[in-house]
Amino acid sequence: MLLKDIEVTRNNSVVTQEDTFFCDPDPGPGQPARKGWCPGIKGDPQQGSPDQTGGKWIFTVNGQVYPSMDVRGEGEIWRLLNASGSRGYSLSLRDDETGTLLPFQLLSIDGIAIDAAPGTNVAALAERFGGRIHPVACAGSGRSKHETEPVCATTLRMMPSSRMEIWVPSRPSRSREATLITDSLITGPDGDAWPSAELAHLSFAGHGPRGPERDTLEVKRLGPDILKPTGVLGNAARISVPGMLDSVPFENRQENA
Repeated sequence: MLLKDIEVTRNNSVVTQEDTFFCDPDPGPGQPARKGWCPGIKGDPQQGSPDQTGGKWIFTVNGQVYPSMDVRGEGEIWRLLNASGSRGYSLSLRDDETGTLLPFQLLSIDGIAIDAAPGTNVAALAERFGGRIHPVACAGSGRSKHETEPVCATTLRMMPSSRMEIWVPSRPSRSREATLITDSLITGPDGDAWPSAELAHLSFAGHGPRGPERDTLEVKRLGPDILKPTGVLGNAARISVPGMLDSVPFENRQENA
């Protein structure tokens, strides 16, 4: 899922240097929900923000403005990429019926698999992730016999070029409808201010073809397997050493180093 944004003025010109004050951080009283875009505002000349009234700041998912998506089967793995050149996102799944934030499982951050040792209080690991997620207890925690403990969250903070993978169950709540949202995000007193918006509408199937949905997936630790002579794929592991024409068996790495 590719997240990308664009600012367009009232004259249909693209703003090449993004104005972080293009929109208000959140809709004002009586204003409609922002379904994929927010309206430009007059701005503050003292902050170097020009008059953007009549313009639109558009937020797309895979090039679409506020698409509708079905979460099918037992659930889905989402691979998220912030392809925006400047703006950050604070992503959540909001239940349309109750307004609560729905939990999902975090699988990886920037290509690094995420798990915890069995019995870990995952909800207390906020500092470990540097504010990039808001961890919560996973559904069914304590029942798993897996080698690792799943890490679940309700919020993802993604800066430009960041990548995350999450597991979204096919029925995370009683409601069958939810919205992928980004909350307003301010990076500091002298930083940027990124506005909130609704990014996509979700419909949940409720269960998969082989039975009820899975709350979480097991994240296997492959690091120890990489060091085994058989390798991750079950084949004899070999390494290439600079200055040698042929690769050598991995178990001889010390001898040939």
